[in-house]
Amino acid sequence: MKLMQTQIQRVSNWITNLRYEDIPGQILFLAKLQLLDSLAAICAGSRSTVGVKLKNALAKIESGGSCTLFPGGEKWSLDNVLLYHASMINALELDHFTYMGHIGQSTISSVLSIGELYNLQGRDLLVALIAADEVSARMGAHLFSGPLQGHMRSFIHRSGGATAVSKLLAFDEKITARALAISLSMPELPLYPACFSPDTKVICPGPPTVEGVKAAFMAQAGMDGPLDVVENPAGFLAYFSYANKFVDIWRWIGESWTLYTLCAKYYATCGYAQGPVTAAINLKKSNDFSPNEIDRINIYAPMSTLIMEKFSKFHYGSSITPVNTHFSTIRSVAAALLYGELTGDFYACNSFERKADSILTLSGKGDLFHDWSMTINLVKKIDSGLVNAGKYGFLCLRSSEKTLGRFKKAFGSRSLFSWRDIKEITNIPFNDQLYFLNRYFMAFSGKYGRNKMYDNAENSYSHEGDLSKMTFPMSGRVEVVLRNRKKIESTCTIPSGYNPEERDLTIRNKYLRESIPVWGEKKALKIMKIVLDFEKHQCRDLMTAISSDKS
Repeated sequence: MKLMQTQIQRVSNWITNLRYEDIPGQILFLAKLQLLDSLAAICAGSRSTVGVKLKNALAKIESGGSCTLFPGGEKWSLDNVLLYHASMINALELDHFTYMGHIGQSTISSVLSIGELYNLQGRDLLVALIAADEVSARMGAHLFSGPLQGHMRSFIHRSGGATAVSKLLAFDEKITARALAISLSMPELPLYPACFSPDTKVICPGPPTVEGVKAAFMAQAGMDGPLDVVENPAGFLAYFSYANKFVDIWRWIGESWTLYTLCAKYYATCGYAQGPVTAAINLKKSNDFSPNEIDRINIYAPMSTLIMEKFSKFHYGSSITPVNTHFSTIRSVAAALLYGELTGDFYACNSFERKADSILTLSGKGDLFHDWSMTINLVKKIDSGLVNAGKYGFLCLRSSEKTLGRFKKAFGSRSLFSWRDIKEITNIPFNDQLYFLNRYFMAFSGKYGRNKMYDNAENSYSHEGDLSKMTFPMSGRVEVVLRNRKKIESTCTIPSGYNPEERDLTIRNKYLRESIPVWGEKKALKIMKIVLDFEKHQCRDLMTAISSDKS
Protein backbone atom coordinates (compact mmCIF):
# COMPACT_ATOMS: atom_id res chain seq x y z
CA MET A 1 0.00 0.00 0.00
CA LYS A 2 1.32 3.42 -0.99
CA LEU A 3 1.54 5.80 1.96
CA MET A 4 0.24 9.36 1.74
CA GLN A 5 3.04 11.93 1.64
CA THR A 6 3.71 13.82 4.86
CA GLN A 7 3.96 17.58 5.14
CA ILE A 8 7.76 17.41 5.11
CA GLN A 9 7.79 15.24 1.99
CA ARG A 10 5.50 17.62 0.12
CA VAL A 11 7.46 20.75 0.99
CA SER A 12 10.71 18.95 0.12
CA ASN A 13 9.32 18.40 -3.36
CA TRP A 14 8.78 22.16 -3.65
CA ILE A 15 12.26 22.98 -2.31
CA THR A 16 13.95 20.60 -4.72
CA ASN A 17 12.11 21.87 -7.78
CA LEU A 18 12.23 25.61 -7.08
CA ARG A 19 14.09 27.46 -9.85
CA TYR A 20 15.34 31.01 -10.18
CA GLU A 21 12.90 31.51 -13.05
CA ASP A 22 9.96 30.58 -10.79
CA ILE A 23 10.57 33.48 -8.43
CA PRO A 24 8.95 36.88 -9.04
CA GLY A 25 11.43 39.69 -9.63
CA GLN A 26 10.12 41.63 -6.64
CA ILE A 27 10.81 38.67 -4.35
CA LEU A 28 14.40 38.41 -5.63
CA PHE A 29 14.86 42.12 -4.93
CA LEU A 30 13.37 41.79 -1.44
CA ALA A 31 15.79 38.95 -0.70
CA LYS A 32 18.67 41.32 -1.50
CA LEU A 33 17.19 43.94 0.81
CA GLN A 34 16.86 41.25 3.46
CA LEU A 35 20.57 40.50 3.09
CA LEU A 36 21.47 44.20 3.41
CA ASP A 37 19.26 44.48 6.47
CA SER A 38 20.98 41.52 8.12
CA LEU A 39 24.44 42.89 7.41
CA ALA A 40 23.34 46.13 9.08
CA ALA A 41 22.14 44.20 12.14
CA ILE A 42 25.41 42.22 12.36
CA CYS A 43 27.49 45.40 12.16
CA ALA A 44 25.42 47.02 14.90
CA GLY A 45 25.30 43.91 17.10
CA SER A 46 29.05 43.34 16.85
CA ARG A 47 29.66 46.78 18.41
CA SER A 48 27.33 46.18 21.36
CA THR A 49 28.41 45.09 24.81
CA VAL A 50 26.90 41.63 24.39
CA GLY A 51 28.39 41.36 20.89
CA VAL A 52 31.87 41.91 22.30
CA LYS A 53 31.22 39.46 25.14
CA LEU A 54 30.01 36.72 22.80
CA LYS A 55 32.91 37.13 20.38
CA ASN A 56 35.40 36.94 23.26
CA ALA A 57 33.71 33.80 24.57
CA LEU A 58 33.71 32.04 21.20
CA ALA A 59 37.31 33.12 20.51
CA LYS A 60 38.44 31.03 23.49
CA ILE A 61 37.18 27.85 21.81
CA GLU A 62 37.90 28.83 18.21
CA SER A 63 40.72 27.02 16.45
CA GLY A 64 40.32 28.46 12.97
CA GLY A 65 38.41 27.50 9.86
CA SER A 66 37.36 28.49 6.35
CA CYS A 67 34.35 30.73 7.03
CA THR A 68 34.45 34.52 7.13
CA LEU A 69 33.32 36.15 10.34
CA PHE A 70 31.51 39.47 10.00
CA PRO A 71 32.26 42.27 10.26
CA GLY A 72 36.02 41.87 10.79
CA GLY A 73 36.78 39.20 8.18
CA GLU A 74 38.54 36.67 10.43
CA LYS A 75 38.45 33.01 9.37
CA TRP A 76 36.55 30.89 11.87
CA SER A 77 34.89 27.49 12.02
CA LEU A 78 31.46 27.00 10.47
CA ASP A 79 29.72 26.36 13.82
CA ASN A 80 31.00 29.50 15.51
CA VAL A 81 30.39 31.70 12.48
CA LEU A 82 26.80 30.49 12.23
CA LEU A 83 26.20 30.99 15.93
CA TYR A 84 27.77 34.45 16.01
CA HIS A 85 26.05 35.78 12.89
CA ALA A 86 22.64 34.48 13.95
CA SER A 87 23.11 35.97 17.40
CA MET A 88 24.27 39.36 16.11
CA ILE A 89 21.30 39.69 13.77
CA ASN A 90 19.23 39.09 16.91
CA ALA A 91 21.31 41.19 19.30
CA LEU A 92 19.72 44.65 19.16
CA GLU A 93 16.25 43.92 17.76
CA LEU A 94 17.48 45.38 14.46
CA ASP A 95 16.40 42.26 12.60
CA HIS A 96 13.39 41.91 10.32
CA PHE A 97 10.37 39.64 10.11
CA THR A 98 7.89 38.46 7.54
CA TYR A 99 4.46 36.79 7.83
CA MET A 100 5.09 36.12 11.56
CA GLY A 101 8.58 34.68 11.24
CA HIS A 102 11.91 36.19 12.39
CA ILE A 103 13.77 34.42 9.62
CA GLY A 104 17.03 36.13 8.69
CA GLN A 105 19.01 34.91 11.69
CA SER A 106 19.29 31.43 10.19
CA THR A 107 18.56 31.85 6.51
CA ILE A 108 21.12 34.60 5.88
CA SER A 109 23.77 33.01 8.12
CA SER A 110 23.43 29.55 6.59
CA VAL A 111 23.30 30.66 2.96
CA LEU A 112 26.37 32.90 3.20
CA SER A 113 28.56 30.43 5.12
CA ILE A 114 27.75 27.40 2.95
CA GLY A 115 27.91 29.56 -0.17
CA GLU A 116 31.43 30.59 0.75
CA LEU A 117 32.58 27.05 1.55
CA TYR A 118 31.44 25.81 -1.88
CA ASN A 119 32.12 29.08 -3.75
CA LEU A 120 28.58 29.22 -5.12
CA GLN A 121 27.03 31.82 -7.39
CA GLY A 122 25.03 34.69 -5.94
CA ARG A 123 22.07 33.61 -8.05
CA ASP A 124 22.06 30.18 -6.38
CA LEU A 125 22.34 31.81 -2.96
CA LEU A 126 19.28 33.95 -3.61
CA VAL A 127 17.21 30.91 -4.58
CA ALA A 128 18.30 29.00 -1.46
CA LEU A 129 17.69 32.05 0.73
CA ILE A 130 14.16 32.47 -0.60
CA ALA A 131 13.42 28.75 -0.22
CA ALA A 132 14.59 28.82 3.40
CA ASP A 133 12.61 32.02 4.06
CA GLU A 134 9.40 30.60 2.65
CA VAL A 135 9.68 27.30 4.54
CA SER A 136 10.66 28.69 7.94
CA ALA A 137 8.41 31.77 7.97
CA ARG A 138 5.32 29.63 7.49
CA MET A 139 6.25 27.57 10.53
CA GLY A 140 6.32 30.74 12.62
CA ALA A 141 2.99 31.92 11.20
CA HIS A 142 1.11 28.70 11.86
CA LEU A 143 2.49 28.44 15.39
CA PHE A 144 1.57 32.02 16.29
CA SER A 145 -0.99 30.70 18.79
CA GLY A 146 1.28 28.59 20.93
CA PRO A 147 3.50 28.52 24.00
CA LEU A 148 6.43 30.36 22.36
CA GLN A 149 6.34 33.87 20.93
CA GLY A 150 8.45 35.93 18.53
CA HIS A 151 12.11 34.98 18.41
CA MET A 152 11.39 32.23 20.97
CA ARG A 153 10.02 30.12 18.09
CA SER A 154 13.67 29.39 17.46
CA PHE A 155 12.93 26.00 15.95
CA ILE A 156 12.17 27.78 12.68
CA HIS A 157 15.92 28.34 12.43
CA ARG A 158 16.43 24.59 12.34
CA SER A 159 14.22 24.40 9.25
CA GLY A 160 15.90 27.50 7.82
CA GLY A 161 19.37 26.00 8.10
CA ALA A 162 18.33 22.58 6.82
CA THR A 163 16.46 24.05 3.85
CA ALA A 164 19.28 26.42 2.90
CA VAL A 165 21.91 23.67 2.82
CA SER A 166 19.62 21.22 1.01
CA LYS A 167 18.92 23.72 -1.74
CA LEU A 168 22.47 25.02 -2.07
CA LEU A 169 23.90 21.52 -2.40
CA ALA A 170 21.08 20.36 -4.71
CA PHE A 171 19.87 17.50 -2.53
CA ASP A 172 17.07 15.39 -4.00
CA GLU A 173 13.61 15.20 -2.42
CA LYS A 174 14.43 12.24 -0.18
CA ILE A 175 17.58 13.74 1.31
CA THR A 176 15.89 17.14 1.74
CA ALA A 177 12.98 15.49 3.54
CA ARG A 178 15.38 13.63 5.82
CA ALA A 179 17.22 16.91 6.53
CA LEU A 180 14.02 18.60 7.63
CA ALA A 181 12.91 15.56 9.63
CA ILE A 182 16.21 15.41 11.50
CA SER A 183 16.28 19.18 12.06
CA LEU A 184 12.78 19.26 13.57
CA SER A 185 13.19 16.15 15.71
CA MET A 186 14.70 17.80 18.77
CA PRO A 187 13.63 21.47 18.77
CA GLU A 188 14.84 23.98 21.33
CA LEU A 189 12.41 25.17 23.99
CA PRO A 190 13.58 28.66 25.09
CA LEU A 191 12.26 29.82 28.45
CA TYR A 192 10.64 33.22 29.00
CA PRO A 193 12.95 34.30 31.88
CA ALA A 194 15.90 33.88 29.50
CA CYS A 195 14.46 35.72 26.53
CA PHE A 196 13.17 39.16 27.52
CA SER A 197 15.72 40.70 29.90
CA PRO A 198 19.17 39.01 30.16
CA ASP A 199 21.94 38.57 27.58
CA THR A 200 20.78 35.02 26.89
CA LYS A 201 18.04 36.42 24.63
CA VAL A 202 20.71 37.25 22.06
CA ILE A 203 21.85 33.66 21.50
CA CYS A 204 18.31 32.27 21.10
CA PRO A 205 18.59 31.63 17.31
CA GLY A 206 22.25 30.54 17.34
CA PRO A 207 22.16 26.86 18.39
CA PRO A 208 19.10 25.96 16.24
CA THR A 209 20.79 27.51 13.21
CA VAL A 210 23.88 25.38 13.79
CA GLU A 211 21.80 22.24 14.33
CA GLY A 212 19.68 22.89 11.23
CA VAL A 213 22.80 23.06 9.07
CA LYS A 214 24.25 19.93 10.69
CA ALA A 215 20.98 18.08 10.11
CA ALA A 216 21.34 18.58 6.37
CA PHE A 217 24.78 17.01 6.35
CA MET A 218 23.54 14.14 8.52
CA ALA A 219 20.80 13.50 5.97
CA GLN A 220 23.33 13.60 3.15
CA ALA A 221 25.32 10.93 4.99
CA GLY A 222 22.24 8.67 5.09
CA MET A 223 20.85 9.30 8.58
CA ASP A 224 17.10 8.94 8.95
CA GLY A 225 14.43 10.98 10.75
CA PRO A 226 10.65 10.92 11.40
CA LEU A 227 9.08 12.19 8.18
CA ASP A 228 5.73 12.76 9.92
CA VAL A 229 7.23 14.77 12.78
CA VAL A 230 5.11 17.85 11.94
CA GLU A 231 1.61 16.34 11.95
CA ASN A 232 2.17 13.28 14.16
CA PRO A 233 -0.39 13.32 17.05
CA ALA A 234 2.58 13.49 19.41
CA GLY A 235 4.71 15.61 17.09
CA PHE A 236 5.57 19.19 16.29
CA LEU A 237 2.17 20.83 16.01
CA ALA A 238 0.89 18.96 19.04
CA TYR A 239 3.63 20.43 21.22
CA PHE A 240 3.98 23.92 19.80
CA SER A 241 0.44 25.00 18.90
CA TYR A 242 -2.67 25.67 20.97
CA ALA A 243 -4.86 25.08 17.93
CA ASN A 244 -6.92 21.91 18.12
CA LYS A 245 -7.12 21.50 14.37
CA PHE A 246 -3.97 20.75 12.38
CA VAL A 247 -3.54 22.18 8.91
CA ASP A 248 -0.94 21.79 6.20
CA ILE A 249 1.66 24.46 7.02
CA TRP A 250 3.09 24.54 3.51
CA ARG A 251 -0.11 24.05 1.49
CA TRP A 252 0.24 27.39 -0.38
CA ILE A 253 4.01 27.62 -0.63
CA GLY A 254 4.98 28.85 -4.07
CA GLU A 255 1.49 30.24 -4.67
CA SER A 256 2.11 33.12 -2.28
CA TRP A 257 5.41 34.59 -1.05
CA THR A 258 6.05 35.54 2.55
CA LEU A 259 8.83 37.94 1.53
CA TYR A 260 6.17 40.33 0.23
CA THR A 261 5.51 41.03 3.91
CA LEU A 262 9.15 41.86 4.77
CA CYS A 263 9.23 44.31 7.70
CA ALA A 264 12.54 45.88 8.70
CA LYS A 265 13.03 47.44 12.12
CA TYR A 266 14.68 50.82 11.63
CA TYR A 267 15.25 51.44 15.33
CA ALA A 268 16.81 49.15 17.92
CA THR A 269 13.62 48.12 19.67
CA CYS A 270 10.99 45.40 19.48
CA GLY A 271 8.84 45.26 16.36
CA TYR A 272 5.77 46.10 18.47
CA ALA A 273 7.48 49.27 19.74
CA GLN A 274 8.59 50.62 16.35
CA GLY A 275 5.48 52.81 15.96
CA PRO A 276 5.61 54.50 19.38
CA VAL A 277 9.40 54.95 19.18
CA THR A 278 9.12 56.48 15.71
CA ALA A 279 6.44 58.83 17.04
CA ALA A 280 8.65 59.79 20.00
CA ILE A 281 11.63 60.53 17.75
CA ASN A 282 9.50 62.64 15.41
CA LEU A 283 8.09 64.49 18.41
CA LYS A 284 11.58 65.21 19.73
CA LYS A 285 12.77 66.46 16.33
CA SER A 286 9.81 68.77 15.75
CA ASN A 287 9.50 70.34 19.22
CA ASP A 288 11.87 72.36 21.35
CA PHE A 289 11.76 71.02 24.87
CA SER A 290 14.09 69.51 27.45
CA PRO A 291 13.51 66.04 28.90
CA ASN A 292 13.70 67.74 32.30
CA GLU A 293 10.47 69.56 31.44
CA ILE A 294 8.50 66.32 30.99
CA ASP A 295 5.80 65.64 33.57
CA ARG A 296 4.00 62.67 31.94
CA ILE A 297 4.40 60.45 28.88
CA ASN A 298 1.21 58.83 27.57
CA ILE A 299 1.70 56.14 24.93
CA TYR A 300 -1.17 54.66 22.89
CA ALA A 301 -0.63 51.43 20.96
CA PRO A 302 -2.24 48.20 19.72
CA MET A 303 -2.89 45.31 22.10
CA SER A 304 0.24 43.40 21.02
CA THR A 305 2.42 46.26 22.28
CA LEU A 306 0.78 46.23 25.71
CA ILE A 307 1.22 42.49 26.05
CA MET A 308 4.91 42.69 25.15
CA GLU A 309 5.41 45.34 27.84
CA LYS A 310 4.56 42.79 30.50
CA PHE A 311 7.27 40.44 29.22
CA SER A 312 9.98 43.06 29.78
CA LYS A 313 10.16 42.91 33.56
CA PHE A 314 13.65 42.77 35.06
CA HIS A 315 15.11 39.31 35.39
CA TYR A 316 16.08 38.04 38.83
CA GLY A 317 18.93 40.00 40.38
CA SER A 318 18.98 42.68 37.69
CA SER A 319 17.50 46.01 36.68
CA ILE A 320 17.35 47.82 33.35
CA THR A 321 19.25 46.12 30.50
CA PRO A 322 19.47 46.62 26.73
CA VAL A 323 17.23 43.57 26.23
CA ASN A 324 14.44 44.59 28.60
CA THR A 325 14.61 48.08 27.12
CA HIS A 326 14.13 46.67 23.60
CA PHE A 327 11.01 44.85 24.75
CA SER A 328 9.64 47.72 26.83
CA THR A 329 7.87 50.35 24.76
CA ILE A 330 7.85 52.69 27.77
CA ARG A 331 11.63 52.44 28.28
CA SER A 332 12.36 52.65 24.56
CA VAL A 333 10.19 55.77 24.21
CA ALA A 334 11.93 57.30 27.22
CA ALA A 335 15.32 56.54 25.66
CA ALA A 336 14.22 58.11 22.35
CA LEU A 337 12.95 61.27 24.08
CA LEU A 338 16.24 61.56 25.95
CA TYR A 339 18.76 60.64 23.27
CA GLY A 340 17.03 60.54 19.87
CA GLU A 341 17.39 57.66 17.41
CA LEU A 342 18.02 54.21 18.88
CA THR A 343 20.80 52.85 16.68
CA GLY A 344 23.97 50.82 16.88
CA ASP A 345 25.74 53.95 18.16
CA PHE A 346 23.25 54.23 21.01
CA TYR A 347 23.90 50.61 22.04
CA ALA A 348 27.67 50.60 21.33
CA CYS A 349 29.82 48.78 23.89
CA ASN A 350 29.46 50.32 27.37
CA SER A 351 27.36 53.19 26.01
CA PHE A 352 23.94 52.07 27.21
CA GLU A 353 25.22 51.48 30.71
CA ARG A 354 26.02 55.19 31.07
CA LYS A 355 22.46 56.12 30.06
CA ALA A 356 20.56 53.46 31.98
CA ASP A 357 19.74 55.49 35.09
CA SER A 358 18.35 58.42 33.09
CA ILE A 359 16.21 56.08 30.97
CA LEU A 360 14.89 54.31 34.05
CA THR A 361 14.02 57.60 35.74
CA LEU A 362 12.15 59.05 32.76
CA SER A 363 10.36 55.79 32.03
CA GLY A 364 8.82 56.07 35.50
CA LYS A 365 6.76 58.95 34.09
CA GLY A 366 5.36 56.84 31.27
CA ASP A 367 2.08 54.97 30.88
CA LEU A 368 0.98 52.66 28.09
CA PHE A 369 -2.67 52.60 26.97
CA HIS A 370 -4.55 50.33 24.62
CA ASP A 371 -6.04 51.89 21.49
CA TRP A 372 -8.81 49.72 20.03
CA SER A 373 -8.72 51.57 16.70
CA MET A 374 -5.04 50.68 16.29
CA THR A 375 -5.66 47.05 17.24
CA ILE A 376 -8.53 46.61 14.80
CA ASN A 377 -6.62 48.39 12.02
CA LEU A 378 -3.69 46.02 12.58
CA VAL A 379 -5.97 42.98 12.40
CA LYS A 380 -7.69 44.28 9.25
CA LYS A 381 -4.39 44.93 7.46
CA ILE A 382 -3.12 41.46 8.32
CA ASP A 383 -6.45 39.99 7.22
CA SER A 384 -6.01 41.63 3.81
CA GLY A 385 -3.54 38.90 2.91
CA LEU A 386 -5.59 36.02 4.31
CA VAL A 387 -8.36 33.82 2.98
CA ASN A 388 -11.21 33.05 5.40
CA ALA A 389 -9.82 35.52 7.92
CA GLY A 390 -11.23 34.86 11.37
CA LYS A 391 -11.82 31.16 10.92
CA TYR A 392 -9.64 28.57 12.56
CA GLY A 393 -6.01 28.79 11.47
CA PHE A 394 -3.68 31.77 11.39
CA LEU A 395 -4.46 34.48 13.96
CA CYS A 396 -7.69 32.79 15.03
CA LEU A 397 -9.04 34.73 18.02
CA ARG A 398 -10.06 31.49 19.75
CA SER A 399 -6.46 30.27 19.82
CA SER A 400 -5.18 33.78 20.52
CA GLU A 401 -7.41 34.03 23.59
CA LYS A 402 -5.93 30.79 24.90
CA THR A 403 -2.43 32.19 24.34
CA LEU A 404 -3.30 35.48 26.06
CA GLY A 405 -4.88 33.60 28.95
CA ARG A 406 -1.59 31.87 29.65
CA PHE A 407 0.29 35.16 29.37
CA LYS A 408 -2.12 36.77 31.82
CA LYS A 409 -1.47 34.01 34.33
CA ALA A 410 2.31 34.23 33.94
CA PHE A 411 2.86 37.96 33.41
CA GLY A 412 -0.32 39.74 34.41
CA SER A 413 -0.99 40.87 30.84
CA ARG A 414 -4.51 41.59 29.62
CA SER A 415 -7.03 39.21 28.11
CA LEU A 416 -8.21 39.57 24.53
CA PHE A 417 -11.59 41.01 25.39
CA SER A 418 -13.49 41.64 28.60
CA TRP A 419 -16.54 43.55 29.79
CA ARG A 420 -14.28 46.51 30.58
CA ASP A 421 -13.63 46.90 26.86
CA ILE A 422 -17.29 47.41 25.98
CA LYS A 423 -17.22 51.14 26.73
CA GLU A 424 -13.94 51.68 24.87
CA ILE A 425 -14.96 49.74 21.79
CA THR A 426 -18.16 51.74 21.45
CA ASN A 427 -16.02 54.84 20.87
CA ILE A 428 -14.55 53.54 17.63
CA PRO A 429 -16.28 53.70 14.22
CA PHE A 430 -19.28 51.39 13.98
CA ASN A 431 -17.90 49.44 11.00
CA ASP A 432 -14.74 48.65 12.98
CA GLN A 433 -16.85 47.47 15.91
CA LEU A 434 -18.74 45.11 13.63
CA TYR A 435 -15.53 43.86 12.03
CA PHE A 436 -13.94 42.90 15.32
CA LEU A 437 -17.05 41.43 16.92
CA ASN A 438 -17.86 39.38 13.82
CA ARG A 439 -14.30 38.08 13.74
CA TYR A 440 -14.37 37.35 17.47
CA PHE A 441 -17.60 35.35 17.46
CA MET A 442 -16.71 33.53 14.23
CA ALA A 443 -13.88 31.76 16.01
CA PHE A 444 -16.23 30.36 18.64
CA SER A 445 -19.15 29.34 16.49
CA GLY A 446 -20.20 26.17 14.67
CA LYS A 447 -17.92 23.38 13.68
CA TYR A 448 -14.81 25.60 13.86
CA GLY A 449 -14.84 25.25 17.61
CA ARG A 450 -14.85 21.45 17.58
CA ASN A 451 -11.78 19.37 18.12
CA LYS A 452 -10.68 18.15 14.69
CA MET A 453 -7.35 16.82 13.61
CA TYR A 454 -5.85 17.77 10.27
CA ASP A 455 -8.90 19.03 8.38
CA ASN A 456 -7.67 20.57 5.14
CA ALA A 457 -11.01 21.59 3.62
CA GLU A 458 -9.98 24.94 2.18
CA ASN A 459 -13.08 26.78 3.33
CA SER A 460 -12.80 25.58 6.93
CA TYR A 461 -9.77 27.54 8.12
CA SER A 462 -7.83 30.75 7.53
CA HIS A 463 -4.65 30.68 5.52
CA GLU A 464 -2.42 32.92 3.48
CA GLY A 465 -3.78 34.36 0.26
CA ASP A 466 -2.20 37.24 -1.65
CA LEU A 467 0.49 38.21 0.84
CA SER A 468 1.44 41.28 -1.18
CA LYS A 469 -1.71 42.84 0.30
CA MET A 470 -0.74 42.14 3.92
CA THR A 471 0.88 44.86 6.04
CA PHE A 472 1.74 45.24 9.72
CA PRO A 473 0.82 48.77 10.90
CA MET A 474 2.40 48.55 14.36
CA SER A 475 1.26 52.09 15.04
CA GLY A 476 1.70 54.32 18.04
CA ARG A 477 0.90 57.73 19.44
CA VAL A 478 3.02 59.51 22.03
CA GLU A 479 1.68 62.41 24.07
CA VAL A 480 4.11 64.33 26.24
CA VAL A 481 2.72 66.54 29.01
CA LEU A 482 5.19 69.19 30.10
CA ARG A 483 5.35 70.70 33.56
CA ASN A 484 3.70 73.88 32.27
CA ARG A 485 0.72 71.64 31.25
CA LYS A 486 1.45 72.07 27.57
CA LYS A 487 0.75 68.89 25.58
CA ILE A 488 2.67 67.85 22.49
CA GLU A 489 2.09 64.65 20.56
CA SER A 490 3.06 62.68 17.48
CA THR A 491 1.55 59.65 15.74
CA CYS A 492 3.12 56.97 13.58
CA THR A 493 0.54 55.06 11.53
CA ILE A 494 3.01 52.53 10.11
CA PRO A 495 6.80 52.39 10.67
CA SER A 496 8.74 53.16 7.49
CA GLY A 497 10.42 49.74 7.38
CA TYR A 498 6.98 48.12 7.43
CA ASN A 499 5.61 50.28 4.62
CA PRO A 500 6.15 48.69 1.18
CA GLU A 501 6.44 52.16 -0.36
CA GLU A 502 9.25 53.22 2.00
CA ARG A 503 10.93 49.89 2.77
CA ASP A 504 13.65 50.03 0.09
CA LEU A 505 15.01 53.45 1.10
CA THR A 506 14.63 52.67 4.80
CA ILE A 507 16.73 49.50 4.56
CA ARG A 508 19.43 51.20 2.47
CA ASN A 509 19.64 54.05 4.96
CA LYS A 510 19.75 51.62 7.87
CA TYR A 511 22.50 49.61 6.19
CA LEU A 512 24.65 52.69 5.60
CA ARG A 513 23.98 54.01 9.11
CA GLU A 514 25.20 50.78 10.73
CA SER A 515 27.90 49.63 8.29
CA ILE A 516 29.85 52.86 7.71
CA PRO A 517 31.03 53.12 11.35
CA VAL A 518 32.44 49.59 10.98
CA TRP A 519 33.59 49.35 7.37
CA GLY A 520 33.96 52.95 6.27
CA GLU A 521 31.95 54.55 3.49
CA LYS A 522 33.88 53.24 0.49
CA LYS A 523 33.88 49.64 1.66
CA ALA A 524 30.25 49.78 2.80
CA LEU A 525 29.13 51.09 -0.60
CA LYS A 526 31.12 48.41 -2.41
CA ILE A 527 29.49 45.66 -0.35
CA MET A 528 26.05 47.13 -0.97
CA LYS A 529 26.70 47.22 -4.72
CA ILE A 530 27.67 43.52 -4.70
CA VAL A 531 24.54 42.56 -2.77
CA LEU A 532 22.16 44.54 -4.99
CA ASP A 533 23.72 42.94 -8.07
CA PHE A 534 24.27 39.54 -6.46
CA GLU A 535 23.38 37.45 -9.53
CA LYS A 536 26.59 38.63 -11.24
CA HIS A 537 28.83 37.61 -8.35
CA GLN A 538 30.11 34.58 -6.53
CA CYS A 539 29.71 34.38 -2.78
CA ARG A 540 33.45 34.77 -2.32
CA ASP A 541 33.31 38.18 -4.01
CA LEU A 542 31.24 39.36 -1.08
CA MET A 543 33.54 37.69 1.44
CA THR A 544 36.62 39.20 -0.20
CA ALA A 545 35.05 42.66 0.01
CA ILE A 546 34.20 42.15 3.69
CA SER A 547 37.68 40.81 4.50
CA SER A 548 39.44 43.65 2.69
CA ASP A 549 41.28 46.21 4.82
CA LYS A 550 40.39 49.03 2.42
CA SER A 551 37.68 51.38 3.65
